[in-house]
Amino acid sequence: MNSDNPCPCTSGLAFGQCCQDFINLVQPTPSAETLMRSRFSAFCLGDIDYLIQTHHPKQHKPDDREILAKSMANCQWLSLSIVKTKRGNASDTTGEVSFVASFTENGEFRQLYEHSRFVKEQDQWLYTDGDIIDTIPKEHQWQRNRACWCGSGKKFKVCHNK
Repeated sequence: MNSDNPCPCTSGLAFGQCCQDFINLVQPTPSAETLMRSRFSAFCLGDIDYLIQTHHPKQHKPDDREILAKSMANCQWLSLSIVKTKRGNASDTTGEVSFVASFTENGEFRQLYEHSRFVKEQDQWLYTDGDIIDTIPKEHQWQRNRACWCGSGKKFKVCHNK
């Protein structure tokens, strides 16, 4: 991805000013939220190595790489919305981030609402695990009459709600 393109994590910054250095391991993420954003960008870019490196080693499974590759073949990650953070700053050793990620899976629009947990070990934030939450807060739901996430200027219902 070109460093001048908008960052996939939907921060509003260019990729080169946002997640690029974290994904390229130039510098560690300063917070749990930053790690969440960079992991979302890595999902968008298909960077399985970064996802495995930033997942706590105690949580690894032998088939992580295959599971991620299969998921990425069927999904296109579209946007990320941070709902809430708890701790996870530079002075903390644990953090929590609740987020809504929008994506298409096999061409169908979906949203994932997760409450994720992170730990900081040796100055590096790591994703440990998360809980999927069924009810997405209304302000984070893509609604039919809302402007589409893709920036087309059309309403969601006529653009991507198929």
